[in-house]
Amino acid sequence: VRRALSRVSTDPPDCVVLMGDSIGEEIVDVYDQIRELNGDRFVNIAVLAERQAALRSQLEQTSTSRVMVQPITLRELRREIHVLFQWQRKAKEGNNAPRKVVRNEG
Repeated sequence: VRRALSRVSTDPPDCVVLMGDSIGEEIVDVYDQIRELNGDRFVNIAVLAERQAALRSQLEQTSTSRVMVQPITLRELRREIHVLFQWQRKAKEGNNAPRKVVRNEG
């Protein structure tokens, strides 16, 4: 995780997907660090395991940051990435993308 954070800070990708199953309980800290590095330069999504669903309330969502809870399909993840890329593109073109999105995913 530390190596990945270092790489993100020096060479930002288009998108970062954090998998809660792999990262474990450290996901909250890693997500916050990614958001700090982000500055709306790239899209980031945290995919929490079902057992981590309670952590969702600790993770702030913005126009370029999302939190999803498994079970999800690859199609749902791709759709969320696509939406975030669209908002990011509009923001770069001068249109104001929403700064915070509240969604009810039950």
